[in-house]
Amino acid sequence: MKTIKINGNQRFIVLLLAAIICIVFTSSAMASDLIVVATKTTQQASQHWFTFLKSKEVPLRVFTPQEFAGHEKENYIVIIGGINEPRGIKDLLEKVLTKNEIRWISQEGYGKMYVKSDVWTRGQTVIVIAGSNFKAAEEARKASKDEWFDMFADWFDLEREEGGLPAY
Repeated sequence: MKTIKINGNQRFIVLLLAAIICIVFTSSAMASDLIVVATKTTQQASQHWFTFLKSKEVPLRVFTPQEFAGHEKENYIVIIGGINEPRGIKDLLEKVLTKNEIRWISQEGYGKMYVKSDVWTRGQTVIVIAGSNFKAAEEARKASKDEWFDMFADWFDLEREEGGLPAY
């Protein structure tokens, strides 16, 4: 059996490579955040929901539709709000939803949650919680709370709530 001698420089290089590999795997496992796209008005009105998500340790980043460019390839995206809000989400919704879905949520008082896969990239999930106005979108979010929370629980390894969620 032949013995291989490793000098100090080689040992340093091996340890450095091992550290780099560990960092790459750790950061790629933790790279996915929940990206929420909402107007400033919706963001302000949704602070209670954001506080709840943060209390559950959901890694959350919130953007306006104008700030969203460059984040389309993230794994988990939620687009939330009223379809006709000023400086709103309508342009994004037209890229994600079908014409019939757009027509449906545009009706006064209507709101719904939609789940779409592979919108901008493979393996991606985009949740749309939208309505004719913010109030309809908020009602859709509350009505679908068990569905979106189950998805978040799977994505971020969260504890599920005993007896269901409060109205978030």
